[in-house]
Amino acid sequence: MTPSERAVDAYLNEMSWAMGGSLAEQQAARDELRAHIRESARDHELQGLSPDDALVAAMRELGAPEDVGVSMRASRGTTPLRKPLVQPAGALMLERHRVRNMPPVALLVALGALAVAVMVAAFAFVWPL
Repeated sequence: MTPSERAVDAYLNEMSWAMGGSLAEQQAARDELRAHIRESARDHELQGLSPDDALVAAMRELGAPEDVGVSMRASRGTTPLRKPLVQPAGALMLERHRVRNMPPVALLVALGALAVAVMVAAFAFVWPL
């Protein structure tokens, strides 16, 4: 992957973070913007810019990635909450999930009551009259 392609991926990652929504919505927006950046870069190359400078100019024309992401969020109807976190390398960081190793409280209370009932019954059976 060339440095210019990494710059495009970094731009798209920042846009995805600002956009939020589902991974499928983010991927559709990324594909759409990547195609738009390539077309714009090709136009700049035809005007005489080098390929790397053409990519930089194409991304500059789009604007800040955060602003593009916010506008994409508004156009796709996604909420700003519950955003998958996309790292620059493309790996996903899923939200932290709280793991409970203890059973539910109601189950603990029921088991405790059962243990007490068994002890009371055993004690009553053994108690001399």
